[in-house]
Amino acid sequence: MRGEEEQAAVDTNSHLASLRSHAKWNNVLDAFDAVVRPCMHDPKFREFDFWVGD
Repeated sequence: MRGEEEQAAVDTNSHLASLRSHAKWNNVLDAFDAVVRPCMHDPKFREFDFWVGD
């Protein structure tokens, strides 16, 4: 799935290590994920589940 490589790169990047303990780090990761995988954060993404299946 697209986005997993980018997420792994952020998780393992040594330049970002000092930020991981910051209180807002999870907010940054959520915002990053919304940019990398916008459909997963859009309620319209699941509108055709009844047709395609869960």
